[in-house]
Amino acid sequence: MDDELLAVGSCLEGMQEVVQRVTAAHGAILDLNEEIVVTTSTLRKFAQGLDLGAVPPSSKSS
Repeated sequence: MDDELLAVGSCLEGMQEVVQRVTAAHGAILDLNEEIVVTTSTLRKFAQGLDLGAVPPSSKSS
């Protein structure tokens, strides 16, 4: 019986490590997704400034 409990405990520790790694990976994926959203938005704004010879706001004379 003690051997079975030790095996179950060891298994649970292993599962806890897997859960921690998956949680960390999920957090990293969410961070990366946010960066992709921001980059995509920035590229869209930049591309709109390039449309049909339009002058980007930073290049307009005052």
